[in-house]
Amino acid sequence: MAWILLIEDNEEYIGEITEVLAREGYDEVDVVTSVEQALALLRLMGPRHDLVITGWGMGENPFAGTELIQQLRADERFKKLPIILHTPADMQRDFRDVLYRLEGEWRAIYACREKGLKPLIEAVKTRLD
Repeated sequence: MAWILLIEDNEEYIGEITEVLAREGYDEVDVVTSVEQALALLRLMGPRHDLVITGWGMGENPFAGTELIQQLRADERFKKLPIILHTPADMQRDFRDVLYRLEGEWRAIYACREKGLKPLIEAVKTRLD
């Protein structure tokens, strides 16, 4: 079974996401609430996770998720690690420049929270199945 790392600081979202992932058979989920915790865990364990799901902003940093992606892509061990950025808004409408880098240079995908959890689960299945 796939091993997922979820980086999210909103407890409500954590509960919703882990519940839906478990219903879909993805019950091996590590949860951390900050970029710093995620980087520490990944550096300690190496590239053992099959997928990373990160929120857009965390704490006082509205761009924490994209900064995490940049740091992971700069590390040779994580260049090919599948990443999903779980965004609060439709990036095609609001963040075209970030979307371009996300899908191109960073080789990651996004799922929009305002459309519910179905796009996230579809993105997970696309990356893992």
